[in-house]
Amino acid sequence: MSGYASLQLRGMVAIAGLVELPPPGRRATLELLRRVGWLAVASARQLTWVLTGEDWNGSGSGGGGAWSRVLPADEVFMVAIEALQYSWRALPERRGAPEADALRAAEEAGLWQLAAAIAADVMPYATAYFQVDMLSRNLALPQGRLLIRSVAAALDGGVLPCLERLMRRAGRNPQGREASLLLALGNLGGFWPYLAPLLAYGDPRQGAALLVTLGKLLRTVGPQAILASWGSGSLSDLGFLQAVFDILREAPLADAAAKGAVNGLTSASAGPSGSTAAAGGTPARLQLPWRPELLREAAAQLRSCEERDVAAEAERLAAYTMRRGAGGAYQTRLRERSPLASALPPPAEARRLLPAQCANPACANLEGDSEADLALKVCARCGSVGYCCRPCQTAHWRAGHKEACGSRRDRASEA
Repeated sequence: MSGYASLQLRGMVAIAGLVELPPPGRRATLELLRRVGWLAVASARQLTWVLTGEDWNGSGSGGGGAWSRVLPADEVFMVAIEALQYSWRALPERRGAPEADALRAAEEAGLWQLAAAIAADVMPYATAYFQVDMLSRNLALPQGRLLIRSVAAALDGGVLPCLERLMRRAGRNPQGREASLLLALGNLGGFWPYLAPLLAYGDPRQGAALLVTLGKLLRTVGPQAILASWGSGSLSDLGFLQAVFDILREAPLADAAAKGAVNGLTSASAGPSGSTAAAGGTPARLQLPWRPELLREAAAQLRSCEERDVAAEAERLAAYTMRRGAGGAYQTRLRERSPLASALPPPAEARRLLPAQCANPACANLEGDSEADLALKVCARCGSVGYCCRPCQTAHWRAGHKEACGSRRDRASEA
C-alpha cells in the first residue's frame, strides 16, 4: 500500500471519528474503525516478519507469504492509534438495558484486545515519544463509577498478559519504547493505582505470572527507581504494594520500601509529631519491614534445606517482631489500608498459583513474553529443582545448592 493510500485511510478514520452521527451508524462506524486498526496490526506483523524472518507468534513461518495490503512502516503506528482512538469515541453510551450493555461490554473488550495488539506489535514502529504517550492514554482506565466495568472489559481483552509482556521487554531494554510506555502510564496518575484493580479482579494465574515478572523487573532495573517513577505516594497504594511484597517475598522490595519509597508510612507510625525518638533522645521504636508469618515460612523452608542455624535465627527474629509488635518492632499492617489488597488471595495461596520458577533466587531472566512460557530444566543430580538457563544453575550451585543437592541425593538413596 502506498503512502498516499495510507494517508487517505487516515483521513477516512478521522472523518468517521469526528462526525457526531456518521451515516453508516455508530456500530457500523465502530466496526469499520476496528477493521482499520487490525489492518495496521497485521501490517506491522508482516513488516516485522520481513525484517526478522519471524511472524507475530515467533514461529518463523512468516504468515504464509506476501500480503498485498501492507501499510508503510512510517505510517502504520499512526493509522493504528488513530483507529483505536476514534473507536473509543464510537462506543455507545451505557443505557441500563441488559442486552445493549452486554453488547457494549463485548465491543469494549474487543477494543482492549486491539489496544493490546498495538502495544505488542505496532509500538516498535512508533517514531516519537508523543506517539507512545498517545498509546498510554488509550490504555488508561477511567475513574469513578465506570472503573469496575472498564476493568472487566480490559481483563477480557487481555490487558494483564499485555502488561506482563511490556514489563519483560522493558527489562530487556530499559531505554526502549516499552519502558517509555510504562512510564507514561505512571505519569497519568500512578502505575500502582492502575495495576491494583487489574490484579485484584483478574485471572489469578495471569496475575501470578505478572507478579513474578514484576519481581524480576525490580531486580533488573532497581526497585527504588521503579517505585519512584511509577508513583507510590498514597497510603492506599502502599497497602497494595505491601500485599505484593508479601506474595513475592522479595527482599529488594522491602528494602526499597524501608529506605524511602514508603516514607509516608514511617512518619504516620512515628506518632502525632512525626518524631521517631523518645524523651531523652533515645530511639523509641525499631521499624522492621518483615512480617512474622513470612519469617516463620522462611524458617521452615531453610530447615527443609538443612540450614538449621539460619532457620533458628529466622524464628528468633519472628518471635521478636511478635513480642515487640505493639511497640513498633514490626511496621503497621499496610494491607488493611488498601481495600483492593484485601481482594488478593493470601500470600501462601497466591504463591501456589505462581508458575514454576527458576530455583536461583537471583534469577532475572526476562526472555519471552510471559513467565509461564519459560522452560525449566531439572537438576540432573537431585531432580528436585529446575533452572531456566545455565548461568542460573551455575550461580545457584555456587550459592549453596551444591551441599543441598548432595544431601538430598543421599536421603533419596537411603530411602
